[in-house]
Order: sequence, then C-alpha cells, then structure tokens
Amino acid sequence: MLVIVFLVSLIPAVVLYFWMKNRIKDDPEYRNTCRKALIKGLQSTLITVPISFVLNLLAAAVIKDHQSLLYVFVYNFFVLAFSEEFSKMFMMLKLKKKSRPWSWMETTVFMTVTGIGFELPESLVYGFMTNAIQMLVRGATMMHAVFGMIMGYFYGKAEYTGKKIYYVLSFVLPWLMHGAYDFSLQDQAGRLNDFLLFLPLIIVIINMAVLFGTVRFMRRERNSPKYTAAAGQ
Repeated sequence: MLVIVFLVSLIPAVVLYFWMKNRIKDDPEYRNTCRKALIKGLQSTLITVPISFVLNLLAAAVIKDHQSLLYVFVYNFFVLAFSEEFSKMFMMLKLKKKSRPWSWMETTVFMTVTGIGFELPESLVYGFMTNAIQMLVRGATMMHAVFGMIMGYFYGKAEYTGKKIYYVLSFVLPWLMHGAYDFSLQDQAGRLNDFLLFLPLIIVIINMAVLFGTVRFMRRERNSPKYTAAAGQ
C-alpha cells in the first residue's frame, strides 16, 4: 500500500517536469537541457551528503547540547537547508556554464527542474520515515521544485537587470523558507512561540501560491521577449 502511495505522491512532480519540458516542442536543445537539469538535480543529492556531514560535525562540536534550541536552529537552517539549496544552485550553475545563454524564463524552468530532480530521491528516503498522508502532502506541495522556481526566477532577474541584489535573493529566499519550514516542525520551535506552530502551514500556502503563480506567469509570458530572450540580448 505504501509503495502505491509513494508512486502517487510523485505524480505532481512528474507532471510538472513534462509540462515544462514540452512547453517548447520545436527546440531540441531546450528539451535536452531540461533532461540534463533533472539529472543535475539527482546528482545534487550526492553533493548534499558530504556538505551536510561536515556541517553537522562542526555544529555538534561547537554546540554540545543537541537538544537545545540553538542546535536545532543551526541544524535545520545550515546542516539541512543550506547544504541542500547550495547543492542545487551549484549544479544549476555547473549546467549553465556548459549551455547556451539562458533567458529569464529558461533559468526559472531549468532551476525548477533541478529542484524536481533533487526531490525525487529525497522523497524515496522520506518514504521509509513517514506515513501515507505525509508522503501525499510532500508530493502535492513539491517544496524543492518551488524553491527552485524562486531561485531560478531571481537568478534570471539578476541577469536581466544587472542588479546583483537579485543574485543574493535567488539563494537567500529559498534557503530561509526551507530552513524556517524545517525548523518550525521541531518540538523546540513550538515551545518557543505559538506562532511557529502555524508557520509550516503559512509556508505551504506561500509555496502553493508561488507554484500556481509561476505556472500562470509562464503561460502568460511564453512569447514575451523580456522573459524569453537570452540574457545579454
């Protein structure tokens, strides 16, 4: 039964991937880059392991009380969220170096697909640790895909506008959302402030608004030179 639920939970991410890949049917290079971005996302999980391992060793060495609020904060924001978002951005930039110049919209698409690639194997790992309801919620919200949307959108905006602050936002915003979501699910956070009990729901709502808003944006602006012309053109 859990195997069936797990497979069902993957449907939203798979549908989103093929929708993005098939948006432009007459551009083989675009479709090929989507496929490569998915692979880079899968590979980024391998980079996360050593980074999170080193960060965890450092956190454990500096903060002796592993049940303390400080340790839980550092663990969720840096050991988990930072290592994962850094790995995804690193792989996206590695792919970008070997590709033709990307447009603002392509940067958003390829980073979203990288997030999907990361989410698939992570969902498998969590499948052994969670119940059916949690698996379905994870599948529907597609957190890593949406964090990738945010990262790609602001990175593309930085290239379009030339304003470096958007490079910063492209990493900081998904990192903070990711860290806040993970941290707010911990018992220590709930005891700190009642508001943090509602923070996961608030982030999920924001997450879904970004997801549907970005899909709508891509449909509305699919022929807009502003978003579809390669950076620098």
